[in-house]
Amino acid sequence: MGANSFGRFFTLTSFGESRSAGVGAVIDGCPAGIPLFVEDIQKELNRRKPKNSFDDGDNLKKVFSTSRNEDDICEILSGVFESKTLGSPIAVLVRNKETSSKDYDNLKDVFRPGHADYAYDVKYGHRDYRGGGRSSGRETIGRVIGGAVAKKMLEAFAVKEGQNPIEVKVRAEEIAGLRMETPLREDDDLPEAVLKKLSDLASEGNSAGCILSCSVLNVPEGLGSPVFGKLDAVLSQAIMSIGAVKGIEIGGGFYSASIPGSENNELSKNYSGGIMGGISCNMENLLNYSGEDTKRGCFTGSINFKLAVKPVPSIRMSQTSLNKEGEKCMLSIGGNHDICLFPRIVPVVEAMTYLVLADAFLASKVERF
Repeated sequence: MGANSFGRFFTLTSFGESRSAGVGAVIDGCPAGIPLFVEDIQKELNRRKPKNSFDDGDNLKKVFSTSRNEDDICEILSGVFESKTLGSPIAVLVRNKETSSKDYDNLKDVFRPGHADYAYDVKYGHRDYRGGGRSSGRETIGRVIGGAVAKKMLEAFAVKEGQNPIEVKVRAEEIAGLRMETPLREDDDLPEAVLKKLSDLASEGNSAGCILSCSVLNVPEGLGSPVFGKLDAVLSQAIMSIGAVKGIEIGGGFYSASIPGSENNELSKNYSGGIMGGISCNMENLLNYSGEDTKRGCFTGSINFKLAVKPVPSIRMSQTSLNKEGEKCMLSIGGNHDICLFPRIVPVVEAMTYLVLADAFLASKVERF
C-alpha cells in the first residue's frame, strides 16, 4: 500500500486504521519558525467529531451521527519546539479508544455492500475487517491534522507578505436530495424539511448524501504547475481521494459545456473557477484596477468548486451481499452510524484544500526567479 502520502514540497503522510492503536499524520516540508500550538490542530479535529443530536420540539432526541465514543485528543510527537515548527517532520498522533474487534466478528467473512471490503480483499488478500480498517472514515483524522498545519503555514506567510490569509468556506447546497434556499454552514440549523427527511431515513435504517460548494478566498495568483501539476488537477485528486466523495465540478463545470464560448469567457462570471491553464489567476481584478503601479500577479482571487458526497454506506436496512465463498447472503449493519456526512466532512474538505494550496505555494517559490 504505497499511496499514503500527498504533496511534493509540503507533504502529508497519514497512518492508522479504524481499530488500530491510533491514527495520525506526519507532515514534512513545513518551514521552520511557523507558530503552531496543539490547540490549532485540536480545534479542527473537534469539528470533525460526531455532532450529537437535534431537538424536534418534543424533546425527542434523534441522533444522526455515529455513537462511537472517541476523544480524538492529538499529541504532537516531533517537529515543534516552544510552539514553533523546526523544519523537521511534524508527527501527530491520535490514540483510538475503541479497538475491540468483537463487534465485527460477523463481518470477518462478509463483504459489506457500498464499502471497500471486497476491493481491499481482492487487491491485498489480507485486510483489517474491523470498521473498514484503512478505508474507514477515521483515516480522515490524518488529513485534518495536515490541513491544520498547512493553514497555519499559509497564515504565517500571508502576514509576512502583508496579504489577507487564504480562507476556505464550505457550504451545503443539497442534503438528501433537497436543495437549500441558502447554502448552509456547518453550524447552521437544518431546515425542517431536511430534518424530517433525515429522520425518516434514520427510522428506515437508511442514509443520505449531499452536495457541497467550496469557495476559497484570497488565493495568491500564480499557484499551479503545468502540465501534470495543474492546480485544478491536483485539487481534483485531493478532493476525490476523500472516501465519500464521488464527483467534483470546478467553476462552471458541466454547465460550461452547454454555453457559447463568449459567455464562458466572461471574466465577471468566473466560469474558470479562478484557475486558467492550471494556474490560479484573477484577470478581472487586473481589468478593473486603475492604479499606476498595476502589476500582474499582485492580486488575489477566489477558487470555486462543488463536490458530491455519497450516502453513508453503513445502514441498518437488510441488503443482499456476498461472503468470501462467493455466496449470496443478507446483511444488516448494526449500531448507530452517520446518516449524512454533512457537517462532519466539512473540515476534511477544507483540510485537503489547504494542503493543495500549501504545496502549490511552496512550489511557486522555486518556479520563478
